[in-house]
Amino acid sequence: MVLALMQANPELQGAVLDLPAVAEAASAEARSRGLADRFRFIAGDFFEHVPPSDLYILKHVLGNWPNDACLKLLRNCHASARSGSRLVIVDNVLNDGEPSRWSLDIDIMTLVAIGGEVRCLHDYQRLLEAAGFEFRKLQSLSTLTSMIEAVCP
Repeated sequence: MVLALMQANPELQGAVLDLPAVAEAASAEARSRGLADRFRFIAGDFFEHVPPSDLYILKHVLGNWPNDACLKLLRNCHASARSGSRLVIVDNVLNDGEPSRWSLDIDIMTLVAIGGEVRCLHDYQRLLEAAGFEFRKLQSLSTLTSMIEAVCP
């Protein structure tokens, strides 16, 4: 996703924070797209530290973890964020109202398969607030995926 954003925005500098095992693949992909001069791979663990940034993107990350782990990650982002830094979460977001059969099934499968959970907007808003972020908006990207935008005050 970072590389696609960089391709669409020639002035954009991008970085990916991930475990060291994926460094070469990410860097090779940046080179193959001609973006190596604007791309940086940061080897690390987002549960330990998140480097400063103007924009944090968590794409299909929070659904993989229980609330306490998500809160730790979000607090690490907030601790490094400057006032005005944005946080974008791209993930499955359940309807806050009556859960559908699909939403119940996907929530149970996520819990059993990886220990995470599928959350409704209200759940995300509580996590963001507890981590110090201000919720800005929710935008549906497809029938299954939405984008949540928050900001560091």
